Amino acid sequence: MELLSGESLRCRLRRDYRLDIATSLWIIRQTAEALAALHRAGFVHSDVKPDNIRLVDNGNVKLIDLGFAHRPGENAVLHRQGYLLGTADYLASEICAFAADADERSDLFSLGVTSFETLARRLPYSSGSTWLPLRRHRCDPPPDVGKYTELLPLGLLSLLERLLAHEPGARPRAGVVVQQLVALEIGTLARRRVA
Repeated sequence: MELLSGESLRCRLRRDYRLDIATSLWIIRQTAEALAALHRAGFVHSDVKPDNIRLVDNGNVKLIDLGFAHRPGENAVLHRQGYLLGTADYLASEICAFAADADERSDLFSLGVTSFETLARRLPYSSGSTWLPLRRHRCDPPPDVGKYTELLPLGLLSLLERLLAHEPGARPRAGVVVQQLVALEIGTLARRRVA
């Protein structure tokens, strides 16, 4: 295995508390690129969260821990028996409702939760017991990330809203997310040059 220097996104968030928008977009976009590659290969990650995003010393991001990775439908029997694979605070609404096995769209919901946490420094739904986030992911609309952080571009707010959609079909594909994040990164850099 490759030796990865650096730290997890979780460690960085604990140390720096809040990352600027450009850095956050850089991390989120590279994570989306990793998901797009994994999905093209026919796999679902099933545990996207800050602990599994490695910030390597050279500035790159690696999505790690493929312990729950599987092909869509491969874990359907386990799911029907009531087993959940992943971390409760990051599970998609359809997984929390035991309505479907994880697929690519479930990873995108988890990316949305991770993005929300990276930008707002809090989860969209308060944690607590294992069952509280499972219920809230199914029933509660996601809060507005803008209430918890500095002014964010409208395109980013819209993207987060779609990533956190309860209905899997409303979530964009990883490749579309990458394209939108690249455009947002360029916009952020352009605004930084003007300032």
